[in-house]
Amino acid sequence: MPAPVLSRRDNSGSEAIQLREKPWQDPEWQRLWLAVEPRPWRSLALIPGGQGASPDFSLIVAFALSQTAMVHLGKPLQVADATQVPLNQMTAFSKEVERCTSTGERLLVALPPIAGNAITANIAQSTDAAVLCILTGKMSSGDAKRTVKVIGADRVLMGSDYCFPIAYEQPVKIVADHPALDAEAKRKIVETNARHLLKL
Repeated sequence: MPAPVLSRRDNSGSEAIQLREKPWQDPEWQRLWLAVEPRPWRSLALIPGGQGASPDFSLIVAFALSQTAMVHLGKPLQVADATQVPLNQMTAFSKEVERCTSTGERLLVALPPIAGNAITANIAQSTDAAVLCILTGKMSSGDAKRTVKVIGADRVLMGSDYCFPIAYEQPVKIVADHPALDAEAKRKIVETNARHLLKL
């Protein structure tokens, strides 16, 4: 499943993400949930596109998405926090994810950035699907490029998090103008993967 790209522009200088009081009521969080919900996954990784956000960036996104999912599913959606799992605990963590999802329950897995973290790529590749979360203006293009390369451009889908203040009227332009991505990766992210996902 292609991973939606969650992108936010931060002009405030603050590293913290400010969610609305009730993110599950936000149409953009609902659209993100509705984009990933019908796909065949039990474990969904939430991966920062690079360094630059607060350490709990993907965890905040996971809880907002979990709250949104609860409205649609009528039952809790669990969140697994892998943002601080040490290398010597990765196998145990992965087994716990497998145990939790073996009964058909869905689980959101919040991960740290790939750059500088040995476990992220391994856990992300062991999940059924992924969402690439980008904090525009805070994350380097080199980190985003490396993250896409490790995850695979076939798994990344352009999306925007309009539930956050966004400074771009045309979010696709963020990817189209991104200097770290080659033409083929850009085409997959902004068009081809979406056509595949939506069966167009």
